[in-house]
Amino acid sequence: MTGEPTPDNKVYGSKFSHANEKANAGFYSVKLEDENILAELTTTTRVGLHRYTFSGSEKIT
Repeated sequence: MTGEPTPDNKVYGSKFSHANEKANAGFYSVKLEDENILAELTTTTRVGLHRYTFSGSEKIT
């Protein structure tokens, strides 16, 4: 998330569109619209990896 942290778990959700999803065997990505964040997920034999690309326009917390 960007902005000020909060203990309210409802704040951590984000809208997204299925049009902004990409899914292949072993890879998934989606653009989170509320904060303009690209979330990418993949796996190996033993671990799962995730990467988040932020727009750079706000403070990251």
